Amino acid sequence: IYNFKKIIGYDIAFSNEILDQNTYKNVELLEGNFSEDFPIEDNSVDCLVMMMVIEHLFDPFHSFSEIYRTLSNDGVAFINLPLVTSFKNRLRLLFGRLPETSIEYEEWFAEKEWDGNHLHYFSIESIKKICAKFNLEIIKITPVGKFIFLKKINPSLLSNEISFCVRKKIN
Repeated sequence: IYNFKKIIGYDIAFSNEILDQNTYKNVELLEGNFSEDFPIEDNSVDCLVMMMVIEHLFDPFHSFSEIYRTLSNDGVAFINLPLVTSFKNRLRLLFGRLPETSIEYEEWFAEKEWDGNHLHYFSIESIKKICAKFNLEIIKITPVGKFIFLKKINPSLLSNEISFCVRKKIN
């Protein structure tokens, strides 16, 4: 439908099942650690999708600098992040409980995963600041999940996660 000549999927690790299921000739699945430099040439990406990735990485500042470095001048990146600022999390903090941006608190210890292995928390304001720091223009911010019509009223307060689209600022 989009007629992409080449699609590259990167992940920290792919199962053999996923690798075997990839039958598309224009799709290449490669393993890469986005906490390090992306194994992608400068200004070479027309469309980058990072859904629920950056909150797991050691250095989100490095990730956003790599997004800028790899995007072509006409390229866009679609990024999805959990928000710590939801009303539910504000209430949890008010009552002395930790926020949940992934799995329920009771599961953290059973699964041995601190909030689903999230290393960082984000607010819409922090997303705007990190994008500005790396000369990325936010084109659109969209709440995720049910009742989007309601979440659009105040995404910071009513959304548990947010999707946004960025591109390089052209000076």
